[in-house]
Amino acid sequence: PAKGVGELMLTVPAMLSRIPRARFVFVGFGTYREHLEGMLQGLRAGDNRTVTACAEAGRFAEEAEVDRWFRPLTTAEANRVTITGMLDHATLSQLLPMASVSIVPSKWPEAFGMVAVEAMAAGVLPICSYHAGLCDVVDAVYSEMPELAALMRLDRKRFVDKLPGQVHAALTYLYPSGYGDQSRRQAVSRQLRALAVKDFSWDHIAGQLLPK
Repeated sequence: PAKGVGELMLTVPAMLSRIPRARFVFVGFGTYREHLEGMLQGLRAGDNRTVTACAEAGRFAEEAEVDRWFRPLTTAEANRVTITGMLDHATLSQLLPMASVSIVPSKWPEAFGMVAVEAMAAGVLPICSYHAGLCDVVDAVYSEMPELAALMRLDRKRFVDKLPGQVHAALTYLYPSGYGDQSRRQAVSRQLRALAVKDFSWDHIAGQLLPK
């Protein structure tokens, strides 16, 4: 629940309304995975009661949020959502670079934004809650690429309302000429990768820790 995945699932229908070609892959593990899967099945079936029950049982979202965001998914839309469970790094390293954006709507204060750094190292733009350790990653990007940092920064207190529009804005920035033109996305990927290596690689951190 602390990762914001329930609220993210609730916004999937709204994002698909704006970005019909989007695909969502939920990666991770935990004791409430079945509740998240139940929310997806409820959306597929157009069953508000099931979505609400699974959201509340998993402490993912309040009933008022479900009512506000609920829209049944068509079968084709529901098939654009995949819940993988846990993936080890060998598998994740193959999947992550295929993404256009990585969404990290964490509600819990992360000690460090490792997931955001992993995305950048794979050349993927992270959209993440701007608080606690995640701030360090966004601020590092802001120092060199403020326009990208603005797309990355997600208001933790209002992320449910902002997320659909922010994802749409990020994809519009990455693909200004349409999804068939990968040129800007590739350029941004190189910039993000270079920044991750420069500021967050082991070589950089060891250099800071070792006596001069």
